[in-house]
Amino acid sequence: MEKNKEKQFDAFLKKAIKEVELDAPSLNFTEDLLEKLEISQVKKSSTAYKPLISKTIWVIIGALILIALGGAFIGDFESTLNWWPSMNLNTNYVFGGFLSIVISSTYLYGFVGLAFFLFVQIYFIKNHVNRQFTTN
Repeated sequence: MEKNKEKQFDAFLKKAIKEVELDAPSLNFTEDLLEKLEISQVKKSSTAYKPLISKTIWVIIGALILIALGGAFIGDFESTLNWWPSMNLNTNYVFGGFLSIVISSTYLYGFVGLAFFLFVQIYFIKNHVNRQFTTN
């Protein structure tokens, strides 16, 4: 019974496919398609990259960091916890150890070299990514 239904369905499909003619594309199909592609390219290129943090904010952040670091190195301050009444903690014992750290010149040269090449790599990667998103 099921085989008979399948044969009838196959016959119906063959008849339906023979009756349907293939549609030919219009004469200006290619021109219409190219116009649509050009419009979509214009829409894609109209989106401009805008950074989340502007250059002026980066300059302000850098200046604040430099001022804070400069104040920490140049300023002479006593670091005791006066606001903690129950314990008379002297933080010079804790933070005073950082002032006596000796860094060897080999480590210093290695760190400076690593930092230099890290910044060079970031610069080249940034330029590569910017070239990928730039459309003419």
